[in-house]
Amino acid sequence: MPAENRVCLGETIFDDGGAIIYDYDIPGYTVIAVKGGTILIDSSLCREDSSTGRLRFTCAHELAHWLLHKRLYSGTGESAAMMTGTNIVRTQNSALEMQANLLGSILLMPLPQVKRCFYQLQSGRDRQQLVADMAGIFQVSKQAMRIRLENHHLL
Repeated sequence: MPAENRVCLGETIFDDGGAIIYDYDIPGYTVIAVKGGTILIDSSLCREDSSTGRLRFTCAHELAHWLLHKRLYSGTGESAAMMTGTNIVRTQNSALEMQANLLGSILLMPLPQVKRCFYQLQSGRDRQQLVADMAGIFQVSKQAMRIRLENHHLL
């Protein structure tokens, strides 16, 4: 599959073994040895032109899998992967993905700080500008910030 069609942004490895990665130097897929507790992040997220918010959320999401789901996955040989795109869906359990998304957002956007920032900035800004400004402050995507604010009835 060409690199531009890949959809795996991050993967949490729970057991020692091998992981399939895309190697831009080959270019192609290869297997690498990994230890349990390893979090793999697609290197495309680390390019200068990519979204800092996407990188940070992917890291937080994968850390959340490790914290929340270690006991569930350990010893199974399975990994938890953050996938995007419409063609491939690798969600072993959407409830587990939702849990990782929620904890990831809590880690990056703690509610007390979000509320404080919201009330300090809301005057004189429309919703779109408020979301954009807060996303910049928290270094997350505008989409992630909008969801966080909507989930707590601030928007």
